[in-house]
Amino acid sequence: MNSKILSSLKKVLVISALLIICSLSTANAFSLNIRPYTNYTNYTNRFGFFSNIIERFFNPEDYKLKNIQSELENMRSSGNYDLNSITSIIDQLPDGENKTILEAIKDMSLKLQEMVGKIDIKGLLDKLIDAIKSMLGGGSSSSSGLPVEAESVTMSSITAAQFAGEDYNVKLHANIYRHVDENGNQDSDKWVILIHPFMLKGETIAKKIGPYYYEKGYNIIAPDLRSFGDSEGEVALGFLESLDVYDWLTAINNAYNPSEVIVHGISLGGATTNFLSGIDGFLNNGPTPINKTIKSLRELKVVGLVEDCGYTDMTQFANKNFLLNLNIGLNEENFDYYSNATNSLQYCDIPMLIIHGTNDTIVKPENAETVKNTVKGSVDYWSVEGGAHAFIIIGSNADEYKAHVQDFIDKVQ
Repeated sequence: MNSKILSSLKKVLVISALLIICSLSTANAFSLNIRPYTNYTNYTNRFGFFSNIIERFFNPEDYKLKNIQSELENMRSSGNYDLNSITSIIDQLPDGENKTILEAIKDMSLKLQEMVGKIDIKGLLDKLIDAIKSMLGGGSSSSSGLPVEAESVTMSSITAAQFAGEDYNVKLHANIYRHVDENGNQDSDKWVILIHPFMLKGETIAKKIGPYYYEKGYNIIAPDLRSFGDSEGEVALGFLESLDVYDWLTAINNAYNPSEVIVHGISLGGATTNFLSGIDGFLNNGPTPINKTIKSLRELKVVGLVEDCGYTDMTQFANKNFLLNLNIGLNEENFDYYSNATNSLQYCDIPMLIIHGTNDTIVKPENAETVKNTVKGSVDYWSVEGGAHAFIIIGSNADEYKAHVQDFIDKVQ
């Protein structure tokens, strides 16, 4: 027998013997999360006792996660929770993509509380529980990362500067992941643009959702929205970001001549997708002239849009006067038109997959209905029962999320 295995088994047997010799009381056993050993003749109880010890000894992270999950479930059932207690638990999680995304949710909640006093503590708690279940084996393992290294690219925000002035001309950054064949040769002219949520960056969302597209033969570009990752500027709540994504689309078309492109956005990225959806009609018919020809998404080879829990109107978060004090590139004269994505959606004839959780309290599910009823193109709508805001991808719906996305890819190709 392998000496390491033998050594480990000896340690387990020693621990077991010590527990029996010390005659652990039922109360002490429960305090250690070990089932009370009360029936020495019952095989099932004996097996349960030893398997519990072995599980604890060999899977310390799982043991820790199960304890955290139990603590959170008790917190949820009692209704006695607050942001500080939840964020302290997030800090205890093992490092990884799920923790990174949960930390972004936490930061998003704090930022929203700071900006507009709007926060969804229960939604954050629910998502944390879902994520822990996923870490323990309840979610998809297929989205663990991409098999190729990222290429870092930058450009200037040309269209935003032409629209709002040179103060909004910032350096934008993106990661590109080129699809390769079994010999390592780049082999695809299909592209997807992944647009990340508030407080995240392109790399994180690329590693989480990118595999869904990579498996289907797509190259991936994952921009850092303005003010996030390695991009400059300040967050602008979706409109200016849509002009930046338009520039990325133009750059991809100029550099790679793609056969087709899909745009997939989540939360702020979903709102950006809404503002982008009918951009040619949106800008060409707006109150602010722009000194360039705006191409339609079809001209830029876009064949599908995935809009995950995006909002349609900036004023859902704060009033007009408050928003005008932010650097979002709008003014008193043009705010009402450009702050409402339905003015772009009405020109959209691109097939769209809409994803929204029924328990989203940050961006109400009614936004999905607005998108569905405004666009002119075909719509697939996945209403996720019980889903909180964003990040359905890291919870118990992860496999279903992948299936919906890949079915949509097959449909629009």
